[in-house]
Amino acid sequence: MLNRIGGNKMPTCADCGKKVSYFNYKWDISSQNYFCSDECRSKFREKKNIEKEMQKKDMTKEIKCKCNQCGKVWNYLESREKEIEKNIKTNAGIQAGFAFFNVGAATQAKRNVEAQQDLLDKLKKCPECGSHDITKEAIYFEKK
Repeated sequence: MLNRIGGNKMPTCADCGKKVSYFNYKWDISSQNYFCSDECRSKFREKKNIEKEMQKKDMTKEIKCKCNQCGKVWNYLESREKEIEKNIKTNAGIQAGFAFFNVGAATQAKRNVEAQQDLLDKLKKCPECGSHDITKEAIYFEKK
């Protein structure tokens, strides 16, 4: 995701997620992302190359998560995460479009955005202890 420098938000490293200093960041023009170091930029590029290769082989990507607090391990499909993010964007657009004309539709779209955001949050936190301190790893397998 594209991170912009400016405003109130500091950009984050596309690889490790650390906050990137306004004065000490690495910009990658091909991916349009910020990185905290050349090492993170290299890792990110390597991951993207692996993803492209696996997509060519028609493999499915699954995210394996491990909680760094309680040790719980869980998996989810990346396609599910992307589907939820798409629904959030769609409902946010509907909410904006109906905001002035149809308060009921805008309110329903807002509820849908909040519900989808909750689903996305559940994927990204530990189901056991609720911690966001997790480690993610991509796993690829053949489609059946």
